Amino acid sequence: YSILFNNEEKANGTGEAGSVINREITVTAGMYTVSATTSNAIGTGPAAKIKTWIGKDAPKAVTGLNLQKGNSENELILTWNAPTEGIHNGYLDTARLRYKVVRYPEGKPVADGLTVTTFSETVTTSQLANFWYTITAFSDELEGETATSNKVALGAAFTVPYFESFDTEDDFGLFTVIDANDDGKTWSYDSRNLAAKCTYSPDRPMNDWLITPPVAFGTDKLYRLYFRTKSGSTSFAE
Repeated sequence: YSILFNNEEKANGTGEAGSVINREITVTAGMYTVSATTSNAIGTGPAAKIKTWIGKDAPKAVTGLNLQKGNSENELILTWNAPTEGIHNGYLDTARLRYKVVRYPEGKPVADGLTVTTFSETVTTSQLANFWYTITAFSDELEGETATSNKVALGAAFTVPYFESFDTEDDFGLFTVIDANDDGKTWSYDSRNLAAKCTYSPDRPMNDWLITPPVAFGTDKLYRLYFRTKSGSTSFAE
């Protein structure tokens, strides 16, 4: 018989027909196609093959990642579930799981080597902005997949006069979108026209909402709202 790992012979020997052969073979961690063939004086028979990851595996991305505001001002709390499987469905040493946490939009690492599945911090910001995090799982030195959290807005409300020109997708990200008719066609960012765009529904009345970020108003003034709109089609000017 002959045993090959990725077409490289790692063991060979002889045995009785129908007997069970056990061989211990050490290789470095990785994905392997393992094949075994038997032969006799007449020739070599067909190969039996399996493809599998051998050795410790890097972890899949965390699940259940959730970002929410805490009880104190500008506190953010991040929670997640630890991965239970390797990227290649190989052996995952869950006792050695560690996490790297990066805060956005700054791209600032805020925790490394974390062993628990929660993280919290108080963020200092002078202007209303969206914040979110990425979590990368590690098992020892093996870097796993990265997961991205939802976004949460922090900071003081905008003051009047307030103007939004949708120059960037981050600007649009401060708005709240509600797909009220639940058809999957709703407001999104239009980078070509620098605008907020709502896709039409061919079979349902439009009932979708685009809500501004918080704007501070007083009680002793009247306020005037200006906005520019256009239709995507002259045939349907709605």
